[in-house]
Amino acid sequence: MPQRFHLRVARPRLSRAAAILSSLFTLAVANIAAAENFDFSEALQSLRNGETVESVHVGGATLRVDVEHHSSHVAVVFDTEHPKKYPELGTPNEEFDGPGEGHGGEPGRDGENESELGKVLVIAEDDVELDDDECPSPELDDGRICLSFSHAGYLTFKLINVDDDDTHLVAYRDGQIVGELEADDLGENSVQDIDLSGFGTVDRVVIDLEGVTAVAAIRLDVPVTAVQARTWTEVKRSYR
Repeated sequence: MPQRFHLRVARPRLSRAAAILSSLFTLAVANIAAAENFDFSEALQSLRNGETVESVHVGGATLRVDVEHHSSHVAVVFDTEHPKKYPELGTPNEEFDGPGEGHGGEPGRDGENESELGKVLVIAEDDVELDDDECPSPELDDGRICLSFSHAGYLTFKLINVDDDDTHLVAYRDGQIVGELEADDLGENSVQDIDLSGFGTVDRVVIDLEGVTAVAAIRLDVPVTAVQARTWTEVKRSYR
């Protein structure tokens, strides 16, 4: 009768140190930061055209808006879908069947203005409150608008109608400058994306504007650490 042989393949066993390192890796993966998204522009849509904006609240986060200008000290809501006397701030561009006028927002341009952005922020020409049927007058000269957030996060927004070379942005975290950049001169009625996430998380941005420019689509993604499945104490206990 032929003999039967059973082949047993030895499985490599991790050393105690290697096993702990493996568990640490698992913990690190479990703690990869997620992000809580705060869309401040969505909150602007419920405000009245021409309404003064000092702060915007979304969920548990707050945006404070400050203006530095020789004649105006307020930011107001501007409805880009009904720009009236200011078609350079209209969205989308007329080539996309919108109210916006200007070569910078036409199809194929770097500042292609193809989407409705609704209500946005502009520096007011003065501090006067408007009636419901009036259109706010954006400041025509240079001015500074400061966006300060209750939480640090990855900040993105859009600028409408940057038509010069002097729009400068400075990003801050805990009172310290973390980055600076210049917006591109993309022409009248252009729209451009500003992404400050390359500077890490920020809690304030100062925007020096030239001429009639609006700030739109303000979004802050705040990192939130996920709840880990196992603690480090539990990992050590497993290998004692």
